[in-house]
Amino acid sequence: MSGSSWKVAYADFVTAMMAFFLLMWILNMVPPEKKSEMAVYFMDPGGYDSRSTVIDLSSPPSPGSGGDKDATDLTTEEINLLAVNRFLTEQLQEQLISRKISVGATEAGVLLRTSTALNFEQNATELGPEGDIVLRSVVQVMRHFKVNLDIGGHTDSAENGFPRLRGKWELAASRAATVTAFIVDHGIAPSMIRSNAFANFRPIVPDSEEEPNPINRRVEFFFYTPDTKPANMAPTR
Repeated sequence: MSGSSWKVAYADFVTAMMAFFLLMWILNMVPPEKKSEMAVYFMDPGGYDSRSTVIDLSSPPSPGSGGDKDATDLTTEEINLLAVNRFLTEQLQEQLISRKISVGATEAGVLLRTSTALNFEQNATELGPEGDIVLRSVVQVMRHFKVNLDIGGHTDSAENGFPRLRGKWELAASRAATVTAFIVDHGIAPSMIRSNAFANFRPIVPDSEEEPNPINRRVEFFFYTPDTKPANMAPTR
């Protein structure tokens, strides 16, 4: 550039930087619930209703807090699943059993995975002492959030279900049915739940009949929005 023409470009640059930092300052000052409301608007401007209820994701609803309606009225899948993930994590951390479970978000939903220490002994379908805590948290999620649930029962390679059951598939199905019955008995509609059996074909870690790994004896819970209907549960690996 020649002469003073560079001053024009420099002034434009300074103006753009000022606008950028002003935008950052404004976003930092906006309350979380307003940010959520803005996100809903920009995702669907035509369908936005200023009377819609939006929750503050930094503080997910808890039982008895009056937050049920807020969670149910969420209008975006991303916000809904993020809230489910955080809600489960905080609930189970509060119960001091988070070391025995894992909660993780995938592109399709939220996966809650339990271990044998939490639920089942070898060839058994009865819940362990802490299984009740996990299932009550699952029930709370189904009440608070607009999600459906896939339940998957698994076994290790050495299990056969004997003497009461006829093999790995029936054992895995019985485990899934046990937790499904608990959830339905606590008021969740059966139409929102799908029960699956995977026997020993989706292990978390490799095992064999000679060296079975107890961590593979488990039940998994996969939460997804009603508009997303996966043909299968999220892969275990």
